[in-house]
This record gives sequence, C-alpha cells and structure tokens, in this order.
Amino acid sequence: MDCVCEQKRRAVDGGPLSRSGRGTQASGVVLPGVLMVLVPKCPMCVAAYLAMAGVGISVSAAAWLRWGVLAACVVTMVVFAGLALRRKMLVTS
Repeated sequence: MDCVCEQKRRAVDGGPLSRSGRGTQASGVVLPGVLMVLVPKCPMCVAAYLAMAGVGISVSAAAWLRWGVLAACVVTMVVFAGLALRRKMLVTS
C-alpha cells in the first residue's frame, strides 16, 4: 500500500520516472549551468569562436549575443528551479 506522499507525487508527476526520464530532467537543469560556464567572457572571444565556425559578426553584435545567451541560461535555470520547488511543495503538502 502506498503512503499519502507517494500518491501525491504520482498525482503531480504522473508516476515514477524511468531512468531516461530522470536523466532528461537532470540534463535540463545541468545543461544551462554548463553552457554559462563555457560561454566566453569577452565579446572578442565570442566573435573569434563564431569566425572559426564560419560566421562573421562584429564585436558589438557578439557582445549582444553573449548577453542574450547568458540571459537565456539564467531564465532557464530559474524556470527549472521554480518547477522543482513547486513539485517539492506539492509533494510535501
């Protein structure tokens, strides 16, 4: 017989996660953080990396691109943290 906590968790997530489901969920949280670490810190480096890939952009465009990527990473991490917090609060209540 399942405890009340287990029943609430199944109601929130739709059941226990498989190994691939847990991996997908974990990669959604880890990937933005890894990307933030790997993003070059200066616009000149962003422009150089893109030039190596065959895309030529100006340094000012590279600066905007860098800030855009960093903002997208932060937003993604905040969303995933909010979802995890919401799931935890629903399971514990």
